[in-house]
Amino acid sequence: MSVPYGIFLGIYLAAVLFVLLYTFFNLFHLLRFSRLSTMAVAMTFILIAGTLFILFISYRSFSKVDWHDSFEVNTVGADLKEFNPL
Repeated sequence: MSVPYGIFLGIYLAAVLFVLLYTFFNLFHLLRFSRLSTMAVAMTFILIAGTLFILFISYRSFSKVDWHDSFEVNTVGADLKEFNPL
């Protein structure tokens, strides 16, 4: 049974989407229900900047992977020395 690398990309993108939705939910509540203190704005900026930094690093790492390639589930132990998606 072969599993394509693209499945892992889909799982990662779902996690990133969850983090981005949480970030914008946080930003919305900050603007709607909170007093705009310097600390609240700074922490939200750090959260957004950190998320964008992680996305940039992920893009640079993931752009090297052939997402159409796959690996065999029943031979992962035998081919572990040859497995290097990056």
